[in-house]
Amino acid sequence: MGASRDNSTSQYELREYCGALGIYSFSGEQVAHDIYLGLMNLQHRGQDSAGAATSDGKKISLVRELGYVAQVLDEKTLKTLPGFVGIGHVRYPTIGAGGKEDAQPFMQEAKGRTFAVAHRIISSRQKE
Repeated sequence: MGASRDNSTSQYELREYCGALGIYSFSGEQVAHDIYLGLMNLQHRGQDSAGAATSDGKKISLVRELGYVAQVLDEKTLKTLPGFVGIGHVRYPTIGAGGKEDAQPFMQEAKGRTFAVAHRIISSRQKE
């Protein structure tokens, strides 16, 4: 008879939490539609919220809302995201209330500079 295999997994194995991507156009082309396409391919990784941030090198434009990628980043909204560089995110809630405040990317300012960031970190030290 064959050897038995232990198919047990930890609580974080074989699960996919959130999805994030970044795009830079070396030719200066607009990237909002490419972010949309990338997030559509990552939609299986998170259905709670979606968002994107783009920049033309001078200004950051940000959209983040609860819902699926197609709902959040419709054609009208994509036109409000000019820029040759951008990031996108879909969220699978692992912590937080699940409201718009948890949607990503986040935009912050530090030392007079504005930046946007998206992450998919799962902290093992979260307080329950």
